[in-house]
Amino acid sequence: MRSNETEVRNAEPQALNAFGGVRRVLFQTRFRVNMVFRKIFLAASYLHLNLFVKRIIDDAQTRQSYMGPVVVCVLKNGVTFVDAFIAHHKAIGFGHFIFLDNGSSDGTLEALLKHECVSVFQTSLSYRYFKDGMAYWLLKRFGGKNWTLKADIDEFLDFPQSEHLSVTDVLDHFKASGKFAVPLHMVDMYPAKVSRKDDGEDWLQTNTYFEAKSMRSLTYDFLFRRKHGFVSNQVNGYIGGVRERVFDVTNWLTKGMLLIPEKCGYLRDNHFLVGCRYSDTSFVLKHYRFAARFFENVEKICASGSHFSGSVLYFPIKERLSGVDELHLFMPQVSLTYTSSLSPYEAGIGVIGADFRGTAAVARLQATELTQN
Repeated sequence: MRSNETEVRNAEPQALNAFGGVRRVLFQTRFRVNMVFRKIFLAASYLHLNLFVKRIIDDAQTRQSYMGPVVVCVLKNGVTFVDAFIAHHKAIGFGHFIFLDNGSSDGTLEALLKHECVSVFQTSLSYRYFKDGMAYWLLKRFGGKNWTLKADIDEFLDFPQSEHLSVTDVLDHFKASGKFAVPLHMVDMYPAKVSRKDDGEDWLQTNTYFEAKSMRSLTYDFLFRRKHGFVSNQVNGYIGGVRERVFDVTNWLTKGMLLIPEKCGYLRDNHFLVGCRYSDTSFVLKHYRFAARFFENVEKICASGSHFSGSVLYFPIKERLSGVDELHLFMPQVSLTYTSSLSPYEAGIGVIGADFRGTAAVARLQATELTQN
């Protein structure tokens, strides 16, 4: 009898291992099938967009001869952010901008055309159904060998020591190290309060707070490698943030949209790619979601259903804002002031890894600081 019990106990781990193996095979099979259909969808979307996109302004010769980092952006009615968005990214080292306008009516096109180093295209296709296709179209057509940041018009890239370093120096080192993509953590920037009367002026000066305590980390293994096929497991991803604290909605706060497109795999969705070698250092996207007529924008997003899963995450926000004229966001226990590019890292958001510390420009900067001290 005791011998039979021992045999049963010994068989249990084998059975569990066998079951786990079946689950892994099923998952990998489903993943590969989804990948095939995803590639077909993206290829069809690319061809469709080629037919329904018109050129507004594009100096193809200048654009094709430029080999530095570029920014691609899908936008609609983003006139509030245009000037600051371009100025900020030019200041940190991006040299060309490709915009795909989705039917703006607020002067966005006119604001874009005032700037040099921009290419502007336009389409009237529904963002709700073609948002992933639009991102793929921009990355495939204009990314290529260049480092490419795919960002929304209210997202501003930042990285350690950006006040003193060019993003080109850092990204070139990543590329030389065999890393072709950078994880980006969205840090929601917000003012002390939002109001229905907000006209969008001075948003850059008032949206200076962020928080880390309300952001929850998930390991790279869970968020990327197992689920989406990414490689690195040394950088955490995040969910939560101020929108979860105030509105009880859980947002994914990590993207994989700073990359060399021809070195990466295919677009998993509007935030992630599959098959990239990611750096062990993460950058930050300062996300100005609360800037510029927040109440009005939430209403529009809910009405359009253009965001994730029919804008499902915005309906609780709309309900929370219903019947109030202003909402206080600042909370002394968690709200922090963004004073420098190191602020989020000092608060525990993101990682400054060996890929960044090994950059020659970083070494020169550190040597200069030691000399001055």
